[in-house]
Amino acid sequence: MSHNFTDFHCLLVESFVNLFLAYTHLKMSRKIFTELEKNILINLVDKHKSIVELKKNDPSSIAKKQQKWKQIASEFNSEPNVEPRDDKNLKKHGKI
Repeated sequence: MSHNFTDFHCLLVESFVNLFLAYTHLKMSRKIFTELEKNILINLVDKHKSIVELKKNDPSSIAKKQQKWKQIASEFNSEPNVEPRDDKNLKKHGKI
């Protein structure tokens, strides 16, 4: 009987840990942009707007835009006092 309880307890603890890790990841990935971060992002998008605002959707233009967002992410993350963000997150919020 105690063996089944131990197995159940281990499964319950493992489930709780996995749920906690998933919640923590979600909470970390949903960090709100500070005013400083918004200003930095606005300035970077403005600096690179000739590429990121291209209306063309051909493969070459898409590749240029993707590369430019990676560059924007690199520049953004090199700034002091910012939460590191990836290019997808910045692109999503770059349309402020």
